[in-house]
Parts: sequence; C-alpha cells; structure tokens
Amino acid sequence: MVDEENKRMLKQKGTFAIPGNEIKDDKIVEIIPFENDGSYEEVVIPFECHEEIRKELEDRGYTRENLLGENNEEIQYINTDKNVIQLINPRVTKFRGYQKKYSVTAVTNMLLTYSEMQKIGYKIALKSKADVVWIWFKRDGAPNGINIVTQQWFKRALKPFFINIDSEDDEIVDYGELILSENRQDGYVCSAYYYNHPDMPAKHLAVSKNAITVNLDIKKSSEFLTLCTNLLKGTKLFITYKINGGEERSTSVTVQDAKTIITLEGYQPGDQVSGDVTLIMSILQDKNIMDEYGIDYENLTGTFICRSEKESMVYGRKHFFIK
Repeated sequence: MVDEENKRMLKQKGTFAIPGNEIKDDKIVEIIPFENDGSYEEVVIPFECHEEIRKELEDRGYTRENLLGENNEEIQYINTDKNVIQLINPRVTKFRGYQKKYSVTAVTNMLLTYSEMQKIGYKIALKSKADVVWIWFKRDGAPNGINIVTQQWFKRALKPFFINIDSEDDEIVDYGELILSENRQDGYVCSAYYYNHPDMPAKHLAVSKNAITVNLDIKKSSEFLTLCTNLLKGTKLFITYKINGGEERSTSVTVQDAKTIITLEGYQPGDQVSGDVTLIMSILQDKNIMDEYGIDYENLTGTFICRSEKESMVYGRKHFFIK
C-alpha cells in the first residue's frame, strides 16, 4: 500500500515495525508496547555530535525537503565569542623540561557541539601562548563529567611527540600554526581527566535491590584452615598471610562450596596466622561469576564489599587472625 500524498513513505525504504496486541475472542484487549519486543533498543545520541550526524545525513540526501516536502530549516548554532564556558583549575607546568604546558578544565554553561568546542579550544590555546595545551571540556552540573572531550593542542614542531599514526581513537585536525589531537569519550570519566584530577570522586553503579549480603570467615580445625562463605562456587579470592609474624606470603583460592579447604605453605596446626582475604575485581572473575555479581559488584553488599568514592574499583576484603 502506498499513499501518494505521503512524501516520506515515497522516499523511505525499509520495514515498518508494528507492535503486537493481545487478542481474546477476536478483540484487542491489550496493546503490547513496542519496547517489550526483544529486538527493541533505545539509542541516545549525545548533543555534542548532532551537528556532525546532521551534516552526514544531508550529504546522503536525508533532508526535510526530500523526506517531507518541506523547506529546509537552517539550524543556528552559538556564537563562540559568547561567554559559554568557565575555565577552572588552570595550571602551567613544564614540558620536556623547558617548554610551557598549559592545562585547564572548560565547564560548558550550555550544550556545545564538537565543532563549537574546537573553535573555543583553539582560542584558548592561542591565548595561552604555550607549546602544549590540554583542555578537558565537561558539561556543567555533572560532577564526574559526561561525554568528556579531551583536546590536546601543540605547536607544529612537536607533532612527532604526539601523533601516533597507528592510533584510531584520536581525531587529528590541522589548524595551521597549531595541531589538535582530540579524543571523545561517551562514558562518565576519561582516563586522562581522571589521572589529572586525583581528587575527583569515583562513580559506581548503584547497589541493586536484590543484592546478596556476603558472609565470609576463616575457621581453624585441627589440621587445616577452612573458608566459610556464601559466595558462588568458582569465585576467585586472593589471600595474603603471615605465619607466626614471619614473612608475608600469598596464595589464590577458588570457592568450591560453602566450606573450602585452604592450603597455606608452611602452615602447621598450632601456628598463628594473620592476613587478608581479597575478592578480586569483577572483570577478572570468570564470565558466569561476573554476570551474577555484576560488572561493578552491584549485586553484592555487606561489610566485606569495599565501595568508596575514593577508589575507582569495587572489591571485597576482610582481615583475619587465627591462633
């Protein structure tokens, strides 16, 4: 079926997806939302890249005029001379011992596209008169940053020190006297920003409502030590220990059951043993364990789990002393 008046239908090619409905006695009794379909996926396009995507669509002929028969509307972006950013934490250091390096965080007071940030960054780099300039663009109101853009500006003579011809992550833009190496992050924190701002609080996934409270203890029998825990079979643990206050040693343990025998080198019944049991990062666990616990251990809770804004990793740790 084709509607001759529907210019969009005439231009488009593809498949229309129609949600299913629940039918009883030949009547529709409930409409099943499209989102319930297993193939449904919501895609969020950050504002920063709207302009570039729109330009790519126009180059391929996807315009309001072609699709809808309406006049194209030119979208007006900001005048980069306006005060749309706030510069915080500016720092001047040395690069290679004698050249000037300028670093600063640019907090945007409004949403900016990538090209707008490039124009603003270029002006900041020129004004600094530094040989190397690092700029981190981050949205205002997002403590840990969202869609952070890292700009590294440098003079043309320094190009061999910064351009990695094998890298596919950075976009290189030639601005004449300055060259821009740009890295775009779609996550919350990019590594360069994090390491240059060590006081920034770490962000973790929220603990799930059905999180399991971890129980873990080490008990002594007449011949060996036993790990007692409700962690899943196959969970990997790391143990550091000292026997009778001697040299520190380490071993790894994989949970076998509710009770797992621990073999410690040099241990004899009657010895005093002190140390720490550590639950290694989720990403280092086997996939079936990681899927159950969560990538950030969001499905585990209790005093054994260490989750803090001061540390980027979530792990488990408990000290023990047996005599």
